[in-house]
Amino acid sequence: MSEKKVKIKYTDEFLLNELKRYYEEFGKPPTQKDLDNNKDYPSATVFRKRFGSWNNALEKANLPTKNKTNCIKDYEGIKNDYLNGINVEDIAFKYKYNNITSIFPIIKDLPKKNNKWTKEQLNILNEKYPYEEWNILINLLKPFSKDDIIHKAYKLNIKRDNYYWTDEEITLLKDNYNILQPKELYKIFKNKTYSSFITKAHKLGLSSREIWSNEEINKFKELYSIMDNKDLIKIFPSRKIYNLVNMAHKLNIHKDYSSDYFIQKHEDNKKDAIIALKNFANELGRTPLGQEITDNKDMPGIVTYIRYFGGYREACIEAGLELNSNSIYNKKIYLSNNNDICLSKAELIITNYMIDINIYYIKEYLYRDLIDDKRCGLKRMDWLINDNIIVEFFGMPKKDFYKVKMQEKIKICNDNEIILIDLYPEDLRYNLQGVKNKLKQIEFLVA
Repeated sequence: MSEKKVKIKYTDEFLLNELKRYYEEFGKPPTQKDLDNNKDYPSATVFRKRFGSWNNALEKANLPTKNKTNCIKDYEGIKNDYLNGINVEDIAFKYKYNNITSIFPIIKDLPKKNNKWTKEQLNILNEKYPYEEWNILINLLKPFSKDDIIHKAYKLNIKRDNYYWTDEEITLLKDNYNILQPKELYKIFKNKTYSSFITKAHKLGLSSREIWSNEEINKFKELYSIMDNKDLIKIFPSRKIYNLVNMAHKLNIHKDYSSDYFIQKHEDNKKDAIIALKNFANELGRTPLGQEITDNKDMPGIVTYIRYFGGYREACIEAGLELNSNSIYNKKIYLSNNNDICLSKAELIITNYMIDINIYYIKEYLYRDLIDDKRCGLKRMDWLINDNIIVEFFGMPKKDFYKVKMQEKIKICNDNEIILIDLYPEDLRYNLQGVKNKLKQIEFLVA
């Protein structure tokens, strides 16, 4: 098995990420034996051949290594840290040793750490442990380490109160809860969970939105299903899109995409796409190539022409353009389990995953039908969820031409306070682990 692994050609980046993955999974740097006995990872031989030695590989991955020369060099630092009460495991990690045996020759003759708690320290622990930040606690309770403090608190049955709020935090919550959506609140209260600030707001009697009048609700019921959110905001100027979506969920009403309004929108979008194609052809003096359509940020994407006309060739015929074999866009098309058009295998996998976990989405929705922003043009999103959450798969983030389009979409969403869940090729690794983690956000964003 080991020989087969060596024959596989891995990139340096992949190999270093594998070392980091092992560290995250098992909580320690791997030894050579660890990898040779684990079929989920390349063998240790691969790393030695690629980076010259096992320690070189660990160092390039920024992981702790065992090095006797460094141990001598770090002598004074290790000695002082130990005498100051820092935990042995923490010292080993600080100086990048993959186990604690490397530093035993230095600390073995040093006086033992004082493990007795003074009355003053016990008072501090009892008073501060439930809510104080760890860096402050450790400083107040020197020479005890974090592990020592946790162990002592457990013995005394003192518990951490993860929902403790300072006066400053309460003031911030009162000032912002009724005007910010959950995503923005997270930026302010980085150490709080969603449920904690919802619970605290409830205890403080705060409301996350203005009360709707009966007149507003009746008007909203009448219009929500037959108008897009961009037009609805003009009718309800004091509301934001997430307010509209939340109210729609409360009232259990949905968009009716078969209504005359949306049918007309569909026809208008088709006309706009043909006009854009004709104008671009006039600029070039010929029928645009499929790749030229993709590269032009002012043009609808190829998928738009596939969606509305069945293909780029058919769109050219509709626009009255001369067909050229070089202008036919031959990109492979995939169909999801719901028969959605997907332009890549990755997009197909993500779409089918959404279907499997019952996430309702709209494919290839126009940005301008959700956001009132001139920069939207004819840009489309990969998926629209819950009428206000955009999900994009950015498949080529390192290519310059693609990066420009990607960053423009991200900026449009940020500037208009629209929730964007951005997915990248690495999110598909390890059985879609990144995709699964990011899509979990939807659970509280629509709550």
